Amino acid sequence: MNDMEEHTISINVVDNNNQGSWFVDPVLLLEFADPDVSVDDATPLLGELTDYRSAPVVVGLEVEEATDPGLDIQFTTTGNATLDITGTIGDSSHTVSYTLGAYNLNSVGAELGVTVGEMTSTATSTWNPSESSTESSTDGHSRTVSRRYPYTVISDYATTANDFQIFGYVDYADATDVVSSDGSADASWMIHAVSNATYNRTNDYVYNKQYGVTTEEFTTEGFSQAYASDGGYVTSAKQSGALSDAQQQSLCGTFDVCSPTPANLTAPLMRAAPTAARNGKHAGDAERSILPFRNHRTAFVASHA
Repeated sequence: MNDMEEHTISINVVDNNNQGSWFVDPVLLLEFADPDVSVDDATPLLGELTDYRSAPVVVGLEVEEATDPGLDIQFTTTGNATLDITGTIGDSSHTVSYTLGAYNLNSVGAELGVTVGEMTSTATSTWNPSESSTESSTDGHSRTVSRRYPYTVISDYATTANDFQIFGYVDYADATDVVSSDGSADASWMIHAVSNATYNRTNDYVYNKQYGVTTEEFTTEGFSQAYASDGGYVTSAKQSGALSDAQQQSLCGTFDVCSPTPANLTAPLMRAAPTAARNGKHAGDAERSILPFRNHRTAFVASHA
């Protein structure tokens, strides 16, 4: 990159087709030999790619009859991909191993639809100095970042001679774990959101109930923080310990833990969620039990959530 020539970096999806879309987010990392020296005076940081291995993308699809009540057919899709890159930068060698995995179970019935899945990614970077390196540590260093995206989406509706009802449910999480060989950057972060809504209408009655909660937790050595919200309002904020300078340098670029702490939360934001906002009921409407045609699916919803 520092040979004063023009360079073009491109990215494409392997075995793509025209029936869908892929969202890619490439990241370019540049390392400078000495960030305190001007570009004109800096010594070029030389390196080369020594090994590149990309396993073929493995995609599986199974179609079978569904066994749960209210469902007729289910589609199970899986996918896996791996990539390993080894090269040298300056007087050290670097290896990056990356794996991607995806699982999706889509079950469909005449009225009920359920999607359960999880996407995963694991990236391990390893640095090893050469025998002539002047680095203080000659044992090398590795760091692994693992991410999980589990999700559940449920959509259901039913009608009778006098009733109509719609039910929607979404459960989503984003979890990241960081493990380093020396323990200096170990951390765990997770955000979890659950929401559902029920709309019921009869000839003379309308009932609309909404529910949504979100939690966020972050932990590392000597520091932790947790938030909870209900109906769009932060209802709980806890923090203990403090990040060291080394932890801030290592973690703040990966996690949003250097943003305002609970002490900075303003009064309008930090309060209990009002019942009216959480339940979303129309004023004057009395809550009544959900229609019987939903009851037999309660256990199914809970088991897939």
